[in-house]
Amino acid sequence: MSHIADARARNEARLGSLGTVTRAGVGDGVIDDETLAVTRPGDVTVHAGIRCSVTATSNQSREEDRAGQQLDASTYRIAVPVSATGIRRGDTFTVTSIDADGDPDLVGVALTVVDVELRSNVVLRRLRCTDTRPATGRLP
Repeated sequence: MSHIADARARNEARLGSLGTVTRAGVGDGVIDDETLAVTRPGDVTVHAGIRCSVTATSNQSREEDRAGQQLDASTYRIAVPVSATGIRRGDTFTVTSIDADGDPDLVGVALTVVDVELRSNVVLRRLRCTDTRPATGRLP
């Protein structure tokens, strides 16, 4: 086994949480002739049950104001196996379960992929993500 393959196996074994990567459906949707209701294409699952590790990249989040709504834009780095190919900017990464030492509040959090780090001799694929949930109930 090569040094890179050995390092991949060791690092992937440490990924104790699970997540799902989805992509927004594309297309105009279908119009019902009777009701004229439009059914939009559903999200497409890119990866389900993917092993991961989620880390906050800074201790502080930043507030943004988009269209009059305060958003809390925290940034995260998610490590996934190299075999998790096809992940793109704009995809959604949802944490579905965490390891025993993880934060249970992370389960169900949907993060937006803003960058997929590409490099040679990669041991884990790293995703930079943001969490832009509305800023409610925040502590001062």
